Parts: sequence; structure tokens; C-alpha cells
Amino acid sequence: MQGRHSVLTIHETLIFIAKRNHQQYVHLFEQREYGKILRTASFNLDKPLVELMLQVRGQIALNVNAQSPSNKNTALDWVFETRSKDADLQIEVMGILIRAGALSQDQLVDAQGYDAGSEGVSDLDQEESQYS
Repeated sequence: MQGRHSVLTIHETLIFIAKRNHQQYVHLFEQREYGKILRTASFNLDKPLVELMLQVRGQIALNVNAQSPSNKNTALDWVFETRSKDADLQIEVMGILIRAGALSQDQLVDAQGYDAGSEGVSDLDQEESQYS
């Protein structure tokens, strides 16, 4: 009888990482709300999580320009909207997103009316205070 090897999928790995380092996001990882995770992490200037999500985006269903359902904000818009006093961190997270191809909703509209679509079932506006 051959031994069983446990190989975690990228999704299972993300849930494991969330349980260890990003507890407030676990329910979003379990529901595969990757766009919402990126938008929320961007708003919270959670640089390690933004970097992680962008690092694995080719292996998961993550559109870096996915928009919030109600206000069409992208991850980049949410960085602009944060009320952080850490301007350096805010600029760092913006740079990370921009290098990954992130656009603001205005840039998406300017790009010939492109609509990245709304991803997720609930709006970041309703939950942002939970994670702040």
C-alpha cells in the first residue's frame, strides 16, 4: 500500500495562512472572495496580504481590477480612500497595486468604458469598519 501524501491546494494554503496571520479574513477565504480580500486588504493597507494575493493571482480567480458591487471601487480606489496617517505605507501599497496592473474606477471607465465587473456578494462599505 502506497503512503498518502497530503498536498494542499493553493486555496487550502491561503486558508491556512489566513488562520495563522489574517484571522479577520478567514470567512472571505473560505468563500473564495479573493477580489474582496484584495480590496479590503488594500483599504487596510495590509501590505503582506496584498503582496500574497498578487503573488498567487495567476493560480486563483483574482481580477486585480474587480470592483465593489455598490460603488465600483477597485483595490486602488480603496487605498486612496483609507484614512491612514501612514502616508509612506499608503504609497507603498499603491505602488504594489499599480505595478500589478491595478487601475482606479476612473481609469477603467477611461479605458473605453471597460467595466471589470463586480466581484463578491457584499460590499466593502458594509464591512470596512469590521477590519479597520
